[in-house]
Amino acid sequence: MRNGIFGKVVTFAAVAASVVVANPVSAQVSRVNFVGSVNVSEFNPAGDVLLDFLNPILAVPTVDGVFLPEIVPFVTLGTINDVQVGPGGCLNCPVSPFVTFGAYQFTLTSTPLAPAGPFNFGPISLTQTATGTTASLSVRGTVTGGDFGTTVNPFSGLFTAQFTGETPFDVFTSIDQGGTRNVGFSAEFVVSPIPEPATVALMGSGLLALLGVAYRRRTNV
Repeated sequence: MRNGIFGKVVTFAAVAASVVVANPVSAQVSRVNFVGSVNVSEFNPAGDVLLDFLNPILAVPTVDGVFLPEIVPFVTLGTINDVQVGPGGCLNCPVSPFVTFGAYQFTLTSTPLAPAGPFNFGPISLTQTATGTTASLSVRGTVTGGDFGTTVNPFSGLFTAQFTGETPFDVFTSIDQGGTRNVGFSAEFVVSPIPEPATVALMGSGLLALLGVAYRRRTNV
């Protein structure tokens, strides 16, 4: 009896593993890092902010997963489109395409709100550091193209920028009073693909088979 159950477990595990290996794009986490610059300014009386990203952007380490070898650190240039943000998040989402690197196109669907703070604005967070202020912006969306083909996969991203020698109050006030700030940024996008339906179905059927074996074992005891 034990050998029979062990054999079924090993067989199921081997089949599930073979599915993952046969289609690695559906299983691996991929990331792309890039740098660029952005003009930040208010664009209406409500105080909403325009993030005027400047092209091109440049891929830098770490780049891994499906993005290699097409996206080469310090060589591959990409493009990025503007984003408008307000107290509730991005105003012009979805932005499609938001970022383009080679055959990969990222669509921006949301900008999660920053924690409450006196100088945070909607999704933009301003944090005091030893050398000045760090500004950050979280983004969420989807990516297609390249090795993903037409399959839509989710990504999460983080933009950060440094304002050296300035407090969060300085940065917030300079923009709030109608100024335009240009600053360099770095960003990281992480893609965690959703398992294909066939993979999920196979694993589900295998688990049901294991449950059936366990049930029969109990009833036969």
